[in-house]
Order: sequence, then C-alpha cells, then structure tokens
Amino acid sequence: MDVAAVRRDKINTAATVGQDITQKLHPVKFKMEKRMKTGSSYSFITKEHRIMPYIHLLLGGMFLVWGINEFQEYRKVMAAFLLLTVGIGLYVGIYTI
Repeated sequence: MDVAAVRRDKINTAATVGQDITQKLHPVKFKMEKRMKTGSSYSFITKEHRIMPYIHLLLGGMFLVWGINEFQEYRKVMAAFLLLTVGIGLYVGIYTI
C-alpha cells in the first residue's frame, strides 16, 4: 500500500469512530437540552431564580457535548467557540452556587 492509501484508511476509520460517538452523544445532548428548557421555563413562570446556577451547569454540559461532537466532525472553529462557552457557563454556574 502506498502512503496515500494508508492515510485514506486512517481517515475513514476515524470518521467511522466519530460517527459512532456522535450517535451515542446525540441522545445525551437531547436529554440535557430538555432538562434545561424545563428548568428555565419553571424559573421564568414562578419567578424563582434559585435553580438558575444548575441550569447554567446543565447548559455548560450541553455545550461540552456539542463541542466534542463538532470537534469530531472536523468543525474546529465552531468547536473552539463552544468550548469557550463551556468555560464561561461552568464558571458562572459554579460561582453562583
């Protein structure tokens, strides 16, 4: 095999592994998104804001999963912005607890 064929095989293998992980992370992202929306709706309706730090933590976790997903799909710039958002979200969530 030549070098180009070996590189193509590695890229195809990495893409397959990335797709498998992406399929596993999608339900996790969906569950986190659903919990975050429910919590923020509850906070908005009842005007009770004690739950907001936990919503920030869930939001940070959701962005972390989303950032990992984008990174595996070779969207490096979007992944970098999402991981920056994770840092800010986790900082705010932990600081306000």
